[in-house]
Amino acid sequence: MVILSNDHCLAFCTLGDTSWTSLEDYEWIFIPVDLVYSNKDELFYCKHECSALHAWNLHNLSSPRRIDIKTGHFYGTPDFPESEKKLRDYSYHCLAFESHSGDLLLVKRFVGEVADDGTIIDDSDSNSFKTHWFVVYRLNTIKRGWNYVTDLGDGVLFIGGNHAFHLSANDFVTGVLIHNSIYFNIDYECYYDMGIYNMQDFTVKSIFPSHLHALNNIEHHPPIWFTPNPENK
Repeated sequence: MVILSNDHCLAFCTLGDTSWTSLEDYEWIFIPVDLVYSNKDELFYCKHECSALHAWNLHNLSSPRRIDIKTGHFYGTPDFPESEKKLRDYSYHCLAFESHSGDLLLVKRFVGEVADDGTIIDDSDSNSFKTHWFVVYRLNTIKRGWNYVTDLGDGVLFIGGNHAFHLSANDFVTGVLIHNSIYFNIDYECYYDMGIYNMQDFTVKSIFPSHLHALNNIEHHPPIWFTPNPENK
């Protein structure tokens, strides 16, 4: 299942198909921005630009079924400083599932540049465009909203140009992954941003040594994350 960005619609294909099957044409208020599959309930979850959340049941391929999920409230969000609140206009959302529980996570990434006086620096200047912090929520189907997540425990999130995913640091050799962190990369026009966000102290640090910062010069080929299999050691 994929998002056809030019047509703002979803499509799927199965083994043996020679073409994609479009699910539906969205109105402008239902522009899909992210899509993930749940092994837990065997549904595709789609986040839309207007904050709507839908799930797709493709068990019967001749009659795909859309499930509307009400998520109107965000619970437990801390009161951030005023300067950081202004960055909310420059936020990007993505979805991921926790590897063990199967719970759906909503990740908000805030990017831009804040001057000392609290004003937002024009992000048309590529040198000022960078990731500042993240906010993570867990879907609460009972309250029909999102619960603020303060700690990922041994969890590690990977987000970037491809789909986001969640791993447990305990499934790998000690020190390979930093628990309670978000590994990210972003490709914005000619600027490239990559790092590790620490959920405990809200800091961002570089993944690579300084001599590897030449990655910022990569054009048209932004890196993507891939999922290793910890059982294949």
